[in-house]
Amino acid sequence: MSKFQRKEENDMKKHWLSLALALALCLGLLPPPTASALSDFAINNGVLTAYHGEGGDVVIPNEVTAIGDLAFSSCQGLTSVTLPSGLTRIEAQAFLNCRNLVSITIPEGVTYLGDSAFRDCESLTSITVPSTVTEIGMSVFESCDSLTTAVLSPGVPYVGYAMFNSCRNLTSVTIPGSAAYIDQMAFNLCTSLTNVTLSKGIKTLGSEAFGGCTSLTALTLPDSVETIGSTALGSTGLTSLVLPNSVTAINNRAFTNCKNLTSVTIPASVQKIGNDIFERCDLLSDVYYGGTEAQWKEIQISSKNDILFRVNLHYSTAPAAPSTPSAPAGFTDVAADSPYRDAIAWAVEKGITKGTTATTFGPGQTCTVSHILTFLLRGLGENPDRETISAICQEFSSFLEIPNLTPDQPCTRILAVTLMAELMGDGSKASVSFTDVPASPSYYADAVAWAVAKGVTSGTSATTFSPNNICTRGQIVTFLYRLANA
Repeated sequence: MSKFQRKEENDMKKHWLSLALALALCLGLLPPPTASALSDFAINNGVLTAYHGEGGDVVIPNEVTAIGDLAFSSCQGLTSVTLPSGLTRIEAQAFLNCRNLVSITIPEGVTYLGDSAFRDCESLTSITVPSTVTEIGMSVFESCDSLTTAVLSPGVPYVGYAMFNSCRNLTSVTIPGSAAYIDQMAFNLCTSLTNVTLSKGIKTLGSEAFGGCTSLTALTLPDSVETIGSTALGSTGLTSLVLPNSVTAINNRAFTNCKNLTSVTIPASVQKIGNDIFERCDLLSDVYYGGTEAQWKEIQISSKNDILFRVNLHYSTAPAAPSTPSAPAGFTDVAADSPYRDAIAWAVEKGITKGTTATTFGPGQTCTVSHILTFLLRGLGENPDRETISAICQEFSSFLEIPNLTPDQPCTRILAVTLMAELMGDGSKASVSFTDVPASPSYYADAVAWAVAKGVTSGTSATTFSPNNICTRGQIVTFLYRLANA
């Protein structure tokens, strides 16, 4: 029997919940952050052209519609920024080299991100690019060394040139099908990248798109990718790769220096193979071709591909792949092979949540504290309103000393497991030794140990939990699904 079905056994949690619900009758919404002094800003016709303040937590005035070139560049005192809801543009180098900037949320409505807008913001830990963005400059988040999670919302048209280049601690990225191409060097030298979610609709992997992603050991390409650019997957940690039936061109050195690559499946749709596509892939032993030997000989294969004559070349065969069930009915953004498929179907069936629209679920959208608390309370048979959620946030801020917990703030991994453990926990603990989970306050470490014990989630590596990674809707319903089936 699942946790959600055994709520009557959790009297202590129900008592706590009752107190929180009662508080909601007398507590209002938390006040918004206090705006910075207007004298700190130079504003001309809605464009913030310069910032003269000392930094800290900065709230930009509501009249601002654009952040101008270099407006906050090299502001070392800046730690967080609240952007106005009417903002439409963030111009070139607006926040360049703000090395202590930890938190910024780009609001829906922003359409333009300029060249190097957030480059060298080395303390920034996560970012979500809103669905309204239509134009992306070069190197927007390049060398943001603390960035661990990046989410591009459905609607974003492409991944820009060197957009996340050299973000060496980036571990997870979600790219929607609306992004027709991933431009050159988009994730080049993201050496910690392990989890890449690519949605159907992406057609091109540009040159060096994932070059040097040495921790990337597995990658599923959607059945829409047509072109693999030069060195697009060079120097990655891939051990095997299946190219989808949509691929027509594999360009020069596409997989060069993939030292752990042992097998590749090439579909019969491929018409062109560039130079040295498997250069220095010393462990490659098997190439599976989806067509006949006669079809293989018709492919335009460039010179310097001697390795193709040394490997075991298999015609009209491919490694057996498990069948995948259909996607949850009605959601066009949940692929049949999505890792969140079963959890989303379960959450919708149980009334935990529904789609962001009639046809989309938004699995890659940021999950807020309000979202996860709503999901949890619905699982307990409640249907909380905004006032209730605000009251519970205040209670958690006081009871657990989580500072300034608000409904609209993004929910991190550590917040997610802490809230789940407090409302649904049973005291179970696993032995964990994550180096990035703080020992104090103790309830953080206890919540992580509980989550691992119940199979809710595990570490992002053998030694790290990535507590500050921001969770998506798909990830949160997966956590709840695993708990319900624990």
